[in-house]
Amino acid sequence: MGKQHIEFDYSKLRGRIIEKFGTMRSFAESMHMHANTLSRKMGNTLVWNQEEMLRAMDLLGENPKKIKDYFFVPKVQKIERKRTTPYFVHFDTDQRH
Repeated sequence: MGKQHIEFDYSKLRGRIIEKFGTMRSFAESMHMHANTLSRKMGNTLVWNQEEMLRAMDLLGENPKKIKDYFFVPKVQKIERKRTTPYFVHFDTDQRH
């Protein structure tokens, strides 16, 4: 059986980064990583390692005990459901005009 890929929602992390650093690029520089690398981590293409998470929490001025709130929030998948009930069309049977 293959490895299941879990995606995480980094919206709270992104908000805090913008609040503290103004731009993602500025935060990436403070993290000593390329902006492209940060973008790939935020997009779930690359994973965060433990040292990076702890460094990010420190730079953001957050207690490491809150790490789960920033790095371990599962992304909720939006599932498009097919309509199971028919659309109802109302025909006006009143012939008066």
